[in-house]
Amino acid sequence: LIYINNQHGEFNLSVENRLPDIQNPIIWPDNHAVASIEVSSIFRDFTGDGIPDLLFYPDGIATEDFGGDFGDGIGLKFFVGTQLLTRNRFDSDGDTISDEVDNCLLVGNVEQIDNDLDGYGDACDSFPQNNVYALDSDSDGMPDEWETKYGLDPKDSSDASSDRDNDGVTALDEFLAGTIPSGSLDIDGNEKYDALTDGLLLLRGMFGLDGSALVTGTVASDATYTESVDIGSRIATLGDLADIDGNGEIDALTDGLLTLRYLFGLQGDTLINSVVAGDATRTTADEIEAHLETLMPAL
Repeated sequence: LIYINNQHGEFNLSVENRLPDIQNPIIWPDNHAVASIEVSSIFRDFTGDGIPDLLFYPDGIATEDFGGDFGDGIGLKFFVGTQLLTRNRFDSDGDTISDEVDNCLLVGNVEQIDNDLDGYGDACDSFPQNNVYALDSDSDGMPDEWETKYGLDPKDSSDASSDRDNDGVTALDEFLAGTIPSGSLDIDGNEKYDALTDGLLLLRGMFGLDGSALVTGTVASDATYTESVDIGSRIATLGDLADIDGNGEIDALTDGLLTLRYLFGLQGDTLINSVVAGDATRTTADEIEAHLETLMPAL
């Protein structure tokens, strides 16, 4: 039996005991080889590339390289014995670096420089100094992962200038500032962060108040959004981001009070004392403050 590695982590059994043409697997040339394999060895990966290696034990054939590379970067070797096997050697970008170790599969990158050590070579890393992000499919300056997380389209560059939360800050500027593009703590839209308006509006919203009970006496005189339906919509836009302590629940007595205290200027232990949930994932003042800052882009 001959098992053919398709280079995608799968083995196909060649019932005809013949070898496929590497350029076109549909063609079976005349380089027949009678071979057998131990089933328990099929998924060994001695080459460490994460793909099971191609194992052949041809009868009566000495260790030999049958043609080496076939013009596409794949090398095949056939060995007698059970300890020798092939090494998968795709080289998609033709830079002489095998795909199994290349940190840029589709961009020539012989030097393999990776300044931020994120596994993506600088040649294909849109953010070579940021080890959190690497890909920017639409070249709009915002990472694919960040856009997807906040409901933007990683294949539409026009959304870099969008302002989904109407806070006067574009999505690109939100990313560069480390803030979010959908929702901010300026609940009434007057371009100010105020505990007695924005903080109380958010707290009331978390308590489930709506209509006049939500907005009476808590909307700034210069607010852009004054109707309860608009205020409620802006609170809803925050979504899970209003879960300040990160315990998976939005609670007025924890998240609401943390926000209100922060807008009043409290920090450190005074900010978090007795208002962080017991199952919170953000528990320190530094963690809470850092999260709240992402909700407060410069206005």
